[in-house]
Amino acid sequence: MAALTCLRSVSRMINVARFNTTISSTTPFRHALASINSRWIHGSTILSADRKYNDDHEWVSVQDDIGTIGVSKYAEEKLGEVVYVALPDVSDTVSMGDDFGSLESVKAASDVFAPVSGEIVEINSNLLDNPGLINASPLDEGWLIKVRLSDKEELDKLMTETEYENFTAGLS
Repeated sequence: MAALTCLRSVSRMINVARFNTTISSTTPFRHALASINSRWIHGSTILSADRKYNDDHEWVSVQDDIGTIGVSKYAEEKLGEVVYVALPDVSDTVSMGDDFGSLESVKAASDVFAPVSGEIVEINSNLLDNPGLINASPLDEGWLIKVRLSDKEELDKLMTETEYENFTAGLS
């Protein structure tokens, strides 16, 4: 019986991670997910759950010296349906706090700001034909660019996931 309960818990955690479902702080699975050493199982890929956020609502997730950058779920919800994405070219450089692209939605247009500095090594070209990926999966398939970090110490200036949740809770 205990094995079946454990299997159900793992299955639910996988589904939560796969569909980027928000988990309230009272949900026991949030604690179970946190205990997986900051890593989530997502299909056949293991993704880092350690994201850092700037106060402009962009996130960065780092593996080795490559940072994947996207917009937060909060920003995606405030923007509404994204209909156009403008991204920089590969090999361009970005500096922390500078804008590097823009998103247009049915509600508004918004610049996107770099949470870290570095050289762009990849853009998410899928967004050019399907900008709605940002709405469908802002923390996974809706990433914007990947950069080779030029200063890893900049990560210390960003908010943790918990700090960002507290930051957005104070916004109206």
